Amino acid sequence: MSETSMGKLRCELRNAESLEELRDIINDLDAEDFAAVENDICDLPTFGGESPKSTNRVFSWDHERILVFAGEFEIIDRPAA
Repeated sequence: MSETSMGKLRCELRNAESLEELRDIINDLDAEDFAAVENDICDLPTFGGESPKSTNRVFSWDHERILVFAGEFEIIDRPAA
């Protein structure tokens, strides 16, 4: 992946406007592109709400849901407090 392409991809990740958009961007990556931005996956934007009590395996969140990895990235409801 060229530096220009990697920069554009990182920009897409940082500028996602919702959990759905972020999930779709990540899940659409092929293995080579994912490997190129793998370190960025641990520093994704969030979309409101407090951070979950445990962020183990949580990559992003909004007020009601979290983005987790379970074979692919998926959005699930936040666990009850």
